Amino acid sequence: MARTVEDATRFTQTNPYAAKPGRTSTISISDAPPGETPQQKLRRLREAARIAKLGEVSQWDRIVQRGRVWADRSHRVFSFTLIGFTGLIFVYCAASTIDMLAYNRRKRNAFYEQQKIEMIEYIRLARDAESNGTATPLQLELLGLEREKEQKRQDKEKNAISNKIKSALFGSLSTEESVGGKLGEALMRTSAPDTSLGGTTQETGEGLGIVKALEENTRRASQTRSTKTGGQLDQLGENVANAASDTTKSWVNWLTRR
Repeated sequence: MARTVEDATRFTQTNPYAAKPGRTSTISISDAPPGETPQQKLRRLREAARIAKLGEVSQWDRIVQRGRVWADRSHRVFSFTLIGFTGLIFVYCAASTIDMLAYNRRKRNAFYEQQKIEMIEYIRLARDAESNGTATPLQLELLGLEREKEQKRQDKEKNAISNKIKSALFGSLSTEESVGGKLGEALMRTSAPDTSLGGTTQETGEGLGIVKALEENTRRASQTRSTKTGGQLDQLGENVANAASDTTKSWVNWLTRR
């Protein structure tokens, strides 16, 4: 027969310890029924000991014992209730904070919109007063600020559009401009007179060599660009670059008498 945990042997302290001596109790043990198993005997003896012990417990001890049970239950209920209310309050605080932020944002947007409408109305009244010749200094100052703001906005738009057009059309001319600057500097050095003896012929030869090298680099760059094909803007930029290169060659040839 299988034994449960309750039927297991209970070990109690047997060595002496400080305690108030209790009253001796007598346990009335009934006769064992025939054919009783060891587990049944153990259960019968424990029940007899429990009944004898209950006879020694006073009414106050029973009240205290029952009070401890109810206190434990109430403490458990209170703890779980407190934890539950804490979670609910946390959720409520989070929802209230989010709602407050959303409400403040709506109120702020509505305030800005109202201020914008009022400003438009003030500007309209100021323009009417200016056209009628009855504008106050404050209205004139407001109109001046509005015109300045509008002018800045238009200038910004024009600059943005012009920068886009320049980068699309003349973005490939930076190389030709740098080459032209070097070429002009070389020509100025070759055309500048030198008072030192024997230095004129040498510097002129070096200047012509630099000019030839720059012309060769420009010609190779033009050939490389002509082999590449692109869109309409690329072709337009290449045409402008070729025209600038031809112009550079023409006045260089005129200066060098070639």
